[in-house]
Amino acid sequence: MVFQGNFEAEKLMLGCILLDNSLVKQVVVQPEQMSIMYQGLLRAMLEIGGPGEVINRATLHEKLGTSHMAQLDLGEMMEGVPSVKGYKLYEKLVMNAWKRGEIRRLAEEMLMAPDEVDIRTGEDRVDVFLREAQQFGSLEAAAEEFDLRGTLDAMYEQAVKGERPSGLLTGYRDYDRLTNGHGKGQFIIDAARPSVGKTAFALNVAAGHLHMGAGADRGAGCRYSGVNQPHSSAGWFLLPEILRLPLLL
Repeated sequence: MVFQGNFEAEKLMLGCILLDNSLVKQVVVQPEQMSIMYQGLLRAMLEIGGPGEVINRATLHEKLGTSHMAQLDLGEMMEGVPSVKGYKLYEKLVMNAWKRGEIRRLAEEMLMAPDEVDIRTGEDRVDVFLREAQQFGSLEAAAEEFDLRGTLDAMYEQAVKGERPSGLLTGYRDYDRLTNGHGKGQFIIDAARPSVGKTAFALNVAAGHLHMGAGADRGAGCRYSGVNQPHSSAGWFLLPEILRLPLLL
């Protein structure tokens, strides 16, 4: 499972420390609870952050080396911080993202297990999951709002039978497996640096939706509005879908 952290909160949290080095003494999040991109940076900050030490580009370069520093834009981190007073909030968001990732990992282990009973303890796997997930303190509110056990039992039964709720599929199997399709009401942003294939990817996903059953027979369609490119370029972007070339993720 790929850890899906809150990258923006991580950048703001680290930016606060760069602006106010004294905040390093308040750090609760561990480097392993950050995304891989920023684990080394936080670890270096914690190692440097002793009495009288300064955390800046020079001291971090000494710890991380040129190759690691080249991947980090410390200036952007600092410029993006509205106020260092928000440090606790940013750190809380980072921690919550890590907790959600851990709970998802436990849930996947439960659903992928071959037996309904945990061979280590002899307990029902749903009970084991609930007990282990409670340590992250993220399920109490949800348990008060609905029947959590009943919901998990239903999800487990669906998984055993090979059933699962599915959104609108794209036809790219690996992508559909990761996202479970695009659900109704979702707002999906395809963001990346220029000239890496955002438009081609988005158009082929849209074409995949139509190809997988959301086409004219169901009264659905797709609108393409180009800002930086002429509409005629859409045909070139759609070649992978037309030729049914595999998407590599």
